[in-house]
Amino acid sequence: MEPNWTTGNADSPIFDTLLTPDPSRATHPDIALTAANEVVVTWQDARGSMVELAFILDTSGSMSSGQLCADIYGSSSSPGVKAIASGAGYHVLETIYGLNDIDPNCQGHQTNQRSRTVMLSPADDSGGSRKLHRTIYNGQSQNWGTQHEDWGPGTTWACLSWRDAAGNVGNLSDPPTQHDHRWNPDATKFVFPRSDEGPKGGDPSQQTDDLQTINEAHDSCLLGGVVVYPLSTTSSASVNSHMLDLANCPRGVISTSPRVCSAQTDRLTDVGGSVYSVGSNSMLSMLIDVANSGGPEIFTTVLDPYAKLRDPNHVRGSSAHDESGGTYTEDIGWGGTHGNHFVVVNDTRITEDYAFSTRPQVDLLSNGWFEFVWSD
Repeated sequence: MEPNWTTGNADSPIFDTLLTPDPSRATHPDIALTAANEVVVTWQDARGSMVELAFILDTSGSMSSGQLCADIYGSSSSPGVKAIASGAGYHVLETIYGLNDIDPNCQGHQTNQRSRTVMLSPADDSGGSRKLHRTIYNGQSQNWGTQHEDWGPGTTWACLSWRDAAGNVGNLSDPPTQHDHRWNPDATKFVFPRSDEGPKGGDPSQQTDDLQTINEAHDSCLLGGVVVYPLSTTSSASVNSHMLDLANCPRGVISTSPRVCSAQTDRLTDVGGSVYSVGSNSMLSMLIDVANSGGPEIFTTVLDPYAKLRDPNHVRGSSAHDESGGTYTEDIGWGGTHGNHFVVVNDTRITEDYAFSTRPQVDLLSNGWFEFVWSD
């Protein structure tokens, strides 16, 4: 900022400039100034993180998977979350399960197979659409009856596949089903049950078995550290109440009001999810938010604003990035005495793991070295 003695206001020779043009979540910035008036910026960023999404879909006649598949894999009108994440540098692993041993049939991604025996990874990142063979209710595999709308037991199955009732985790987990979901241990884990009816056998909801399966799924996901995002395709208060009980904590009454979870017991502890009302709307923005929820990494960049101000093509008061057709481009190159560019050290990753590296701070030492600290 510079004082404008004529107007009595402060002028900005370089206006608001985008430092992270990719669609990743960049937060908690900190800055330091060098002796050469270069600006060191550090922040936490979703780039480099990894999330795993398991979808549990009601396969009754009233449900369709078309929009969900488009939001994940893309369509002629919009890229899907997979392509967006890949372009931004973070990893999304996904498997779409159909209840009652039915493949949801995502066009081009259907497998007509049950769950994999090998986990997904950044090098093998898609499970496609698959058949969920058996679900879990009251601690047992359900080997009888139709399960088209058993999204409660299906969610229990997904979470017990990561941490079973005995506390075994990962590949050691052994829930009472023949086919289990093998989670990637380094990914942040999410389950998305989707339905328009009650969680155990469909409507009517709020029956004893509905309440039992929601309690069981809630506890299994909470203890496993798996976040649940129920996808509601109905306006039914009874069904949406079940979903809120699962995503947050059971309340004991039919209500669509926000849950207040005291955390006094496991049952009263918030799983950390939320209910998303699908209707006919695209879920892409919600999926992008979830995809950005993985363990962040620490990044840094170095700016030379005075070099940019010496650029004869720079209009004072304008931004230091370029924008054309909705695409943002940073001005990267030499600064100082060698050039007139704004970004002299582009986004550099400081941490390299799948842990949650957060709230960085940067300081300049007397010897000219940078010192970075963060929580991990």
